Amino acid sequence: MQCRENCRKFAGGLALWIFILTSPLALADGQTPAASNPYLPPANDSPALLKAHIEKMQKIAPAARQAGFGEAMVAASDRILESNPPDSLRSFAVLSLFDGLHEWADAEKNADADKRLAELATKYAGDSDKKIAAAAAFYDLEQRVLKAGDAPPNDISKLLDKVKTALTGHTLTAAKYGRIALGTVALINNLDTDQEAEKRFKEFGLLFAASSDPVMARFGTQLKTTKRHPKTIVVTDQGAGNAAQSTASKTEAPPITEAPAKTETAQQWVQRVEANLTSLTGSTHDAEYDNEKAAFLKQYPHDPLRWSWNFMDVRRALSAPQNLEQGIKTAKAALAEVLAAGDAPPQLKEQASTLNLQIDILSHAPLADVAKSFSAHVKAFPNSTANAGLAQSIVQLAGRGQMDEAAIARLRDLKASSDGLLAAAAADRITVLENLLQLKTKPLELKFTDVDGRHFDLESYRGKVVLVDFWATWCGPCVEGLPEVIEQYNKYHDQGFEIVGISFDQEKPTLQQFVKDKQMPWVQFFDGKVWDNTYGKKYGISAIPAMWLVGRDGKVIDFNARMGLAQKIPKLLETAADPAQATLPAAAKPPDKS
Repeated sequence: MQCRENCRKFAGGLALWIFILTSPLALADGQTPAASNPYLPPANDSPALLKAHIEKMQKIAPAARQAGFGEAMVAASDRILESNPPDSLRSFAVLSLFDGLHEWADAEKNADADKRLAELATKYAGDSDKKIAAAAAFYDLEQRVLKAGDAPPNDISKLLDKVKTALTGHTLTAAKYGRIALGTVALINNLDTDQEAEKRFKEFGLLFAASSDPVMARFGTQLKTTKRHPKTIVVTDQGAGNAAQSTASKTEAPPITEAPAKTETAQQWVQRVEANLTSLTGSTHDAEYDNEKAAFLKQYPHDPLRWSWNFMDVRRALSAPQNLEQGIKTAKAALAEVLAAGDAPPQLKEQASTLNLQIDILSHAPLADVAKSFSAHVKAFPNSTANAGLAQSIVQLAGRGQMDEAAIARLRDLKASSDGLLAAAAADRITVLENLLQLKTKPLELKFTDVDGRHFDLESYRGKVVLVDFWATWCGPCVEGLPEVIEQYNKYHDQGFEIVGISFDQEKPTLQQFVKDKQMPWVQFFDGKVWDNTYGKKYGISAIPAMWLVGRDGKVIDFNARMGLAQKIPKLLETAADPAQATLPAAAKPPDKS
């Protein structure tokens, strides 16, 4: 692919771009990762953005996850729960908290995470949310399995029955079920007789072998023919316990991954190089990096984790802004290898296809080519959680940040796409741009029943300067900037300054109480739809806080009023009001908020 001139324009910010493209987590636009843990969400993220952040983390293949993943999942989940979220978001946060603690305890052997996981399993055991209660029951069972090494044989047999019942019918992935699988093997080894143990090995071997996860399936296949004999079983494959070891002193089964000649497992090796990749970028480190890669491939020639090196190749290839064109070619070639590989895990193929598209989008490849690649991507990965975001990114590429007929013309080409997701995103953006274009010549229209049930029409504020504030009580930056907004209102209200709040909240009582506590006397629009907010969707508000300033003639004169708000308001108020608009009929007055 030819590197266009637009690609070079953002070469100065390439370091962040490389991180977004090739680190385990692709962050949202404008978010800067924490230096100590690249997975941690930005400090001011709202609950909705934290949810999106977690969802992006969840799509990362276990083999590609690095140290800090579980910690970040826990941090983001805790912050959502601290906001007293609605039931649906609470359920998501608790389940994510469980999974994050499990990942942290398993992959990094964090005792505190394991302790908290056990405490939460007890806390949520009887939760009214069935999904939460089921997750609590599973993690409680896992804790019992891991701590039952000295239990009497009869108790072990009963516990094994419970494990089998709990696992039957579930998709047994190594990432989630690897640890309980190891604990199960240890329990079987403590049964009274070889005959009973071998029966159980076969029983659970059949259960694990039926998994669609290749790691668990291979483990199950080995377990079916296991006989007790002094040996050690080691789970070291991708996501399966991250080298978690269980000394099965009576087991003859071969290890899930044979003990390497080096002390490092495949996953530990990959994680070490990934953690130090920054120091291995640049041509002066080519030999060192190539030697590491060659040694890994020699020792683990068939391990699916070998494809993780392709993603590191991408990161290194894009680290040289002075030769960006060649770097893009190299990166795309590395991703193409993953996509063509017969044994590359589906999750890594999906990630490779996604990164390939992101590179094209960020380097401003021809729009027609990007749209074609997107259609092929969706056909190959129809259920990818990245698809909607990619469609929106392509639409943004077509719009190029412009609000004119040329942008709409490009979007109409996308609207004709055979891919429904892209066509729908383009159609939505066309509608938004048309609505925004109308504001260049026509007054802004806002007519609604406010949060307290009173009718409001923005026309009643004609002749005044109005701040339209798109915000929410759960939005950290919104709340942080609220004192300045209140200060401006109190300072200039008597001079003809008004505010109209467009709330993205979901719960009406929460908004009403917040407005009352913070003494916000202005009108508030509320429909409880959060990001599907009526006016937010109409005008393409995809991030809050967002502020517009409306002049005395009712037209929007500033779509980025938040910057320098304190200086903008008095300047606008100095503009002489239209005498014909200064006096309003009584019926058009705004609602009394007293």
